[in-house]
Amino acid sequence: MPVCDSAGARTLDPLIKSQLLYQLSYEIFCWGANIALHSQIDQSFFNKLQFISVSLHPYWKLMKKIAVIVAGGSGQRMGVSTPKQFLLLKNKPLLWHTIQAFLQAFNDIQLVVVLPHEHLIFGKEIADSFPIANIHTTTGGVTRFHSVKNGLMLLDTTDAIIFVHDGVRCLLTPDLIKRCYEQALTKGSAIPAVAATDSIRIATVDENSIVADRTKVRIIQTPQTFQAALLLPAFHQEYQDSFTDEATVAEAFGNKVCLIEGEYNNLKITRPIDLLVAEKILEERGF
Repeated sequence: MPVCDSAGARTLDPLIKSQLLYQLSYEIFCWGANIALHSQIDQSFFNKLQFISVSLHPYWKLMKKIAVIVAGGSGQRMGVSTPKQFLLLKNKPLLWHTIQAFLQAFNDIQLVVVLPHEHLIFGKEIADSFPIANIHTTTGGVTRFHSVKNGLMLLDTTDAIIFVHDGVRCLLTPDLIKRCYEQALTKGSAIPAVAATDSIRIATVDENSIVADRTKVRIIQTPQTFQAALLLPAFHQEYQDSFTDEATVAEAFGNKVCLIEGEYNNLKITRPIDLLVAEKILEERGF
């Protein structure tokens, strides 16, 4: 109810004022998100609108958390017939460890696991081993872009932070997930990256190469994290061969991509040696 300050002026009760400010920021954000989803507005305009709405109130930390875990790869480079996301690490599938990390970070997170069609049943069995978790499954597409899009199609909200993660990056920590969430709340995106430690050379068309300044090179990881209102419209674009990850999709749509410090142990399990390294890392963590 209205109260009086020391000068006798009528002011709003702080709780009511807080609730009204939250409602205003929420309405601005959702209005802009719906416009972006259904029309071709100037992206810079929407970015400014989004910044205003998020800055209005700290309750944006109540935004939903959704992780799309892309587990549609094969075991070709592993030299095995079983897709690598189903290979065992400490007697658990790689995908199990990945899901576990997200659930340790946030107990209220929703998960969407994108799986190969021929292994959908096995993937569902892994998901079902977390009986109290909110986990949905779907099948992948012909490219990573289409697989992620299939996962995003299951979502019905723009009021969320979305993580898109490689299913075989099973060593990520809850700390990284939480840091990505916090940055995406304020900056719109959080793309984990680590500095290159090897010398880098760029191949040229004449079979020569030129050295790159490795101090400016960053190795990109996942979970690539975005506010839903930024990521969902970007996936309405037509596919391009340059779409190697979600950051490239977002950039092509006009969004700014913000990096965040990743983790060197956040390996993408690709070759047999990676499994040995991963096992050692888990042993050091006491798993």
